[in-house]
Amino acid sequence: MPRLAKIDQETLTGLLGKQFDVLTRGQALGCGVTNRMLQNRLRVGGPWQVLLPAVYLTVTGTPTPAQRQMAAQLYAGPTSVITGPAALLSHGARGGRIDVVDVLVPVTTQRKDREFVRLHRTARMPEQTYTLGGIRYAPVGRAVADAARGMHEISAVRAMVADVVQRGVVPLARLVDEVQQGPVRGSALLRQAVAEVTDGVRFSAQAESGI
Repeated sequence: MPRLAKIDQETLTGLLGKQFDVLTRGQALGCGVTNRMLQNRLRVGGPWQVLLPAVYLTVTGTPTPAQRQMAAQLYAGPTSVITGPAALLSHGARGGRIDVVDVLVPVTTQRKDREFVRLHRTARMPEQTYTLGGIRYAPVGRAVADAARGMHEISAVRAMVADVVQRGVVPLARLVDEVQQGPVRGSALLRQAVAEVTDGVRFSAQAESGI
């Protein structure tokens, strides 16, 4: 029995190390944490706290952005992908406020938005993802497009698109593909911004060539 407890503790410690001290109920039970132990640790003033339904932070204090994103990923499911501003930040780009974590999920997903998690059901899940610290992020182009759909000012979208293109974070052609392949609904500002940047690049190229 002592050996079994040690193995469980090692497994639990390993999970917490990989998941920024965030754990699901299923993972906790699988490591030998009983329901009674969970109730005790999640009590008011206890060492653990509930971040999302059946997703816990096993340390006290305010969760970090990485802990919130890991919690969102665990809540949304094994095929979920973080997108929008949070994903852009992971790529070293700016994309607006990150108080809400935007998550792409398959259209068949039954879970709902909760607390700081906003789910985006899509039939166009990214074929490739970027993983950092165990968190799955959408490619830059997709993250830009998803972030833009949550913005309401053309100036903000224009600045975001210009920033990632001018710094070479993503090719302009990739953003054009996103405009063409993505949904029309909610994409007006993105389309306008991409068109403006495209015209600017074309004008600059013509000026340099003397045409």
